[in-house]
Amino acid sequence: MRQYKDEHAQLEAGISRPLVLLLATTCGAAATAAPAAGRLADRGHGRLAMTGSILVLLASWGLLALGKSSVVALIAGIAALDLGLQATHISNQSAIYTLHGMCVPGAATAAIGLAAWLITEKAITGRLPIGADSAA
Repeated sequence: MRQYKDEHAQLEAGISRPLVLLLATTCGAAATAAPAAGRLADRGHGRLAMTGSILVLLASWGLLALGKSSVVALIAGIAALDLGLQATHISNQSAIYTLHGMCVPGAATAAIGLAAWLITEKAITGRLPIGADSAA
């Protein structure tokens, strides 16, 4: 059954196993750029890291558009997309972790809002939203 699924996927997508392996390797290589974005953000250049990662994402969309007619452009677009997304994620995490004192009050406010909503929902409808009954 597994062999059938692989052959079916290969026929549907029109790509071979070596190409799938190349795509996976490319994405793995793009993951090595995430620590560089983190180091840049940790040194106080978070805005530069974020701007660069967004520019890489924009470039990846252009490459992906060209990927309809070129496998090389498709692979480069996927690599750039992966690199840009990971760098953006790391840059955002660095920005959040620099807010030290802001996280706890923000989370507490969200928890109070959720509790108020649940109490109001229970008062109005007589029951809690689906899934909340087991937690409360």
